Amino acid sequence: FSNLSYPCIAVLIGGSTNGSVTNTGTGTITLNGTGGGSGASSADYGVRVSNAAVVSSVNGAMTVNGIGGNGAGTGSNNVGVYISATGSTIQSTGTGSVTITGTGSNSSGGYNHGIYSAIANVIQTPGSGSITLRGIKGGQATSYGVYGDLANEYVTTGTGNLTVYTDTISLTAANTINSAGVLTIAPYTNGSMGVGYSTGYTLNLDDTTLGYINGASYVFGALVTGNGTTSTSDLTINTTKDFATKNVTFISGQDINLAGTLTKATGAGTATYLFQAKRNIYNTNTAAITSTTGSINLTLQSDFDGNSDGAISLNGGGITTNGGN
Repeated sequence: FSNLSYPCIAVLIGGSTNGSVTNTGTGTITLNGTGGGSGASSADYGVRVSNAAVVSSVNGAMTVNGIGGNGAGTGSNNVGVYISATGSTIQSTGTGSVTITGTGSNSSGGYNHGIYSAIANVIQTPGSGSITLRGIKGGQATSYGVYGDLANEYVTTGTGNLTVYTDTISLTAANTINSAGVLTIAPYTNGSMGVGYSTGYTLNLDDTTLGYINGASYVFGALVTGNGTTSTSDLTINTTKDFATKNVTFISGQDINLAGTLTKATGAGTATYLFQAKRNIYNTNTAAITSTTGSINLTLQSDFDGNSDGAISLNGGGITTNGGN
């Protein structure tokens, strides 16, 4: 699908009139697009869904892959997968999964995000289908793997889980990523992850960003990264985020460092906290795990792969589950 108004775009759904790609059965949909462009050209999207266009499946899997164009130029806003204009959507309404991989351009103008939805309720699964986002930024500091600036831009409203693989993320509104199921955020490459940090790690999730995501439960980290490699990197936790009664899992292919006290301060019920590390689980700065309201069922699993290379060491920090296990 193309549109001559945007000659640098390899795939454009919609164009000057409404368009749709729809599968009402169990078949699959795959869209692959690479933007063109040269010099100072901008808006060379890999895949753009706009003008109330609909890309929809019911029970079949959907895959969208977009690479922003003009990689050697000076242009900007060359986004891998870009969704804009009210009524546009990429969705599965039944059991079908949605997998989107966006790679921003390396053009020097900036704002070359991997995945960017400019409107709400666009990438969604109102049924039981899952969403997986793989966002790879362009080569500039103003580019992000996944970018969002409105509530409910990436959302599962039924029972589906939502997984985000990226090394850089920028969110500026509450519930930008909103999952009715498990929300997983993990690095795209084999790099370290900091929960509660703005710098210092391959993937930084500062407390502000954590305030802009919502899930029925949370998983931070993964044993396999977004690009399919086995994780051998550390995860460090130092957040003031209160997850209340929601379950939280921290996963590392190497060590987990609890660098700041993790506190459950709200919610009368019980939350389950699970730490899984292939090697060690330890604390620094006398960090503790504590509940002041409700309780925590806590499990610490070092040496998760069972190769006798890992231990648990908590020095100077206590564990207070407030009646949990």
